[in-house]
Amino acid sequence: MAALIYANLGSGSSGNGAVIAWSEGDRRRAVLVDLGLSPRRTRAGLASLGLEPTQVAAAVLTHLDHDHYGARWARSLVARGIPVHVHVRHRREALERGVPEACLAAFEDRFTLGGTFEVEAILADHDDVGSTALRLDGLGRRIGLATDLGRVPDRLLERFVGLDLLGLESNYCPRLQASSDRPEFLKRRITGGAGHLSNDEALDAALQIAARSDLQHLVLLHLSRQCNRPDLVRTIFERGLPELADRIAIADPREIVGPLDIDRGQARVSTGSSRSGSEAGSRPASAASCIERQR
Repeated sequence: MAALIYANLGSGSSGNGAVIAWSEGDRRRAVLVDLGLSPRRTRAGLASLGLEPTQVAAAVLTHLDHDHYGARWARSLVARGIPVHVHVRHRREALERGVPEACLAAFEDRFTLGGTFEVEAILADHDDVGSTALRLDGLGRRIGLATDLGRVPDRLLERFVGLDLLGLESNYCPRLQASSDRPEFLKRRITGGAGHLSNDEALDAALQIAARSDLQHLVLLHLSRQCNRPDLVRTIFERGLPELADRIAIADPREIVGPLDIDRGQARVSTGSSRSGSEAGSRPASAASCIERQR
């Protein structure tokens, strides 16, 4: 296993969880990002990556929706003494949702994760309490993770620079959303700026971030099962970011995506990071809808 890896263990409305693992001498250590998958499924995912639960040093929650934290985790967290980092604005909800107080570690702007990563938190709009995007710096690498955000805050674009890996929500196709049989209140919630990112919005953000990074991997997260399709997302992003076409991964609700090696020393094709700022900030010419882009 590479010195530093990221793997998405599952992503979608049925549950979200990811792992970042690294080497310390002859030992492996890991941190979990979100605990929306069951402990049993997470253990199986770790095992498939050659990791053991005893190697998990900490967890961090982006927010407390049921698909990002499950109450079944409480016993395992206490038994293993795993600290669970949450933003201070989510502390009360974390306790209400069953995160053991003995494990709870509230942060505001910055904190250290797993004794290795310096993490900067960026707040984003999502439902009533919001979600937390994360920039992780450690081992000479930088990872940016952002999911469940109704719009991309300016501060996220300012801080997500120099990334090696970007994990970004690409939740729905506007046309599929509009034509779905979902109730109107749900459509408004998702598309109204405090719900989720559309494919177009995610691509806009990825263009700006990629222009100021040297991305080894772009992982697209939290695709709607009803209002999106992996093939649509792949087509949109490969057309919008052709220089990253072979480094795009699409998270799956049921399958593990990864492990993705994050290693500055590996040979890789140029990301074309010389793209000008004006080019990075603009949409591709065909931006009317995700389905039109596929055509």
